[in-house]
Amino acid sequence: MKAIATAVSTALALGVLASPALASEQKTAKHYKYYNLTKPYPYATERQRRNSLAFENGGYFEYIQSEHAFGSRSWWLLQNRGGGGRR
Repeated sequence: MKAIATAVSTALALGVLASPALASEQKTAKHYKYYNLTKPYPYATERQRRNSLAFENGGYFEYIQSEHAFGSRSWWLLQNRGGGGRR
């Protein structure tokens, strides 16, 4: 009886001691270095981003080319409207 009690208490002690060790080995959420690049127009200012998204959604936007995100549809529209007079 004494041997059984010792074996059970030893097994429980090993189980309790092993649990925190296993918990610390779990991976945490990984921080991605380029997470900002997944946003639309990551290098644009807030004003440029707001104007470009308003153009795509049919809202109010400014007709100033420098106030739109570079390479967006609205930027290309304003680029093609003219203004660069190479003749």
